[in-house]
Amino acid sequence: RKRRKHVRVGELGMLGSDKKRIPWVCYVFTVVQVAVFIGEVVKNGILTGSPIMIKPQFNPMIGPSTQVLINMGARYVPCMHNVKEIQGSSIPVLFLCPNATRNDQFCPLSEVCGFGGVPN
Repeated sequence: RKRRKHVRVGELGMLGSDKKRIPWVCYVFTVVQVAVFIGEVVKNGILTGSPIMIKPQFNPMIGPSTQVLINMGARYVPCMHNVKEIQGSSIPVLFLCPNATRNDQFCPLSEVCGFGGVPN
């Protein structure tokens, strides 16, 4: 019969518990992350005709374009709050469109952010 020892300092959590537990939270987060990545690749394929970014320049991370990521909700400061250099600019500030396959396809910030309500 195995004798149970007391948990010492430094053995907090599962490290000193001697129980077999299933790390289901890790599995759930992994499934969600893979599903989001598949969704981003599909959206990039729909918008640009290629699942990974190869035009206007190749993405070395082998994934969707930065503009598609921003359009799907990636953290991008001008989409989160007003930036005086963008919204207060006397000349229009244009960004590369999410469906761009050339470097001369520009859109306003509200189209790049994709959720609406973002002032140009």
